[in-house]
Amino acid sequence: MKKLLSVALLATAVALPGVAFADSSLTGEVRLSDPRGGKADTTEYRVEAWKKAFGSVLVGAELQARQPENEGKLTSKVSVKAGTELSEFVGFKPVAYAEVGQHLADQASGGNFNFWGAGLKFSRPLAAGFTLNGGYRHREGFSDGNLKEDRLHGGVSYALTKKTNAGVTYYRTRSGGNDVDAIGVGLTTKF
Repeated sequence: MKKLLSVALLATAVALPGVAFADSSLTGEVRLSDPRGGKADTTEYRVEAWKKAFGSVLVGAELQARQPENEGKLTSKVSVKAGTELSEFVGFKPVAYAEVGQHLADQASGGNFNFWGAGLKFSRPLAAGFTLNGGYRHREGFSDGNLKEDRLHGGVSYALTKKTNAGVTYYRTRSGGNDVDAIGVGLTTKF
C-alpha cells in the first residue's frame, strides 16, 4: 500500500503541473502558528493546485512543509485530492473533496505514514472584489493512529486582478487533544 500510494503521489505531482493551465488554480500560502506542543513561532508553507477535470469534477494536489519553532527539520505532507462542485446555496459555492496522502518525517518525529481525508469548503462573493471563504477538513492515518486532526478555517480574499486573489485565513486545528491556531496569508492564481 505504501509503495502504491507513493507512486500515485509522485505521478500526480509530475502530471498535474503539465495540465494545470485551463480551468485550474494554484495557491501558495504561509501559515504562522503555535505547534502542537504549545510553543510559539511555527511556520508552515503550503502549495495547492486544483484542476477542473470535466464537468464539476476537480482533481488536485497539495504539499505542506512545517518547521516547528522555526528551526530544525521540516516535516511534510503530500496529498492528492478529488472533489466535486456542489449546487450553489444562498450565494455559497460549496466543494466536497476526499484526499489520500503521505506524511514525510524522520523516525524521531514518528516516521512516514499514509493518511486519508475528507472536507467541505465554500466561497461566497461579497462586495467590491472581496470573497468570504471557509470550510472543514478531517484527516486520519490509515492504520497506525499517527494522525487524527480536524480543522476549521475561515477568511477573506480580495481580487487583485481578474485571475489573482490575495487572502488571509484563520485556522483552528484539533489534533491529539490540542488546539492550534494559525493565520495564513496566501496568493491564488487562476489559469
